[in-house]
Amino acid sequence: MLRIILGDVETSGLDGDAGVVEVAWTEVDENLTIQSSFYSRINPGVPINPAASGVHGITDKDVVNCPTLSEFVGSHFHEGEVLLVAHNAV
Repeated sequence: MLRIILGDVETSGLDGDAGVVEVAWTEVDENLTIQSSFYSRINPGVPINPAASGVHGITDKDVVNCPTLSEFVGSHFHEGEVLLVAHNAV
């Protein structure tokens, strides 16, 4: 079964060492009917740039006890095929 995920992330900065600090998504079916929505803070494993904190309001203190991105993905995307729809994704 194909899962369609509309996702967005916030990051610790814009440079090559930046990590994800928050993920949010809405899962829809083939008719674009919302099936579920979710969000989680993520520990990026690197300090959050003050300029990035100024944009999204998330600080190092907010993510210290949060899962890493690999822990999060492993616990949420383990069943079936996933079509991830996101903007500005690399």
